[in-house]
Amino acid sequence: MYFGDPSRSWSLAQFDAAFVQVKTWGFDGVAPKLSDGQGTDYATDADLRAIIAKAKVHGLTCWPWVGVSKGTPQRWADICSEMAHATGLAFIDVEAPANFHAFMAEYRAKTPENFPVLCTCGGNPVTWSTGWPGQTAVQEGVVFSPQWYGASWKSGYCSGLPPDQCINKADAEWIRVAGPSVILVPSLNFDGLSAAEVTAFASYAARWKSPVLWWHYGVMTNAYAAAIMAAPVGFPVSSAPDPCADVKAQLAQTQTQLADALDRLRQIGALAQGAVK
Repeated sequence: MYFGDPSRSWSLAQFDAAFVQVKTWGFDGVAPKLSDGQGTDYATDADLRAIIAKAKVHGLTCWPWVGVSKGTPQRWADICSEMAHATGLAFIDVEAPANFHAFMAEYRAKTPENFPVLCTCGGNPVTWSTGWPGQTAVQEGVVFSPQWYGASWKSGYCSGLPPDQCINKADAEWIRVAGPSVILVPSLNFDGLSAAEVTAFASYAARWKSPVLWWHYGVMTNAYAAAIMAAPVGFPVSSAPDPCADVKAQLAQTQTQLADALDRLRQIGALAQGAVK
């Protein structure tokens, strides 16, 4: 569950209360915006980790993110590296390709652990922004989160198309600009959709078998949450094969054979006793 600009001035207690609500709705994680690319909404690394810890207390993963509207690639890298060291992941919203390679070079220099980078941007890459950040994302090896604006697309980009075909259209653009190897973690904007459309949106996105990010906490309602949770999420995981399965099967067969033999011996013994009498 995304948290946007309205929560950037929150206290730790406010985050705590919101995280309780997110968990009650049934979500697995939170993604609070904590930087504009220049400053941060926390004073120290300890403050950042306190927000993350609050989420974990309630059984939620926490992916803080940087919404780049200010700063330089060097500053973005400083902040993303700090967040990655706290969470194991750097999460950045970059709406233009300029300086992205410079940012990644700085980030890698500051983050030798090679924590992954999740980059989000508009989700109709050809129509919206001539391909950004398709090729760049692939070149830099980042995970990409396309922003799918279901409600606003209905009257333009996806006019007349149901949710699954709308996503197909955007997905086809990704294949055109980035190839089928690009890794997608969808960001879904549900505001303005009907409950049925939200469920269809969520059902289709589940086919990616990856985390799905929902925008955003400020417009989430009980009804929207119920519509999202009505969709099949995830996929069945088969249990690992038992390396001793064959041996166990043979033992079970042997036990059955021994039991049968014992029954026959008992029957023979009973017959013999009857003959003696």
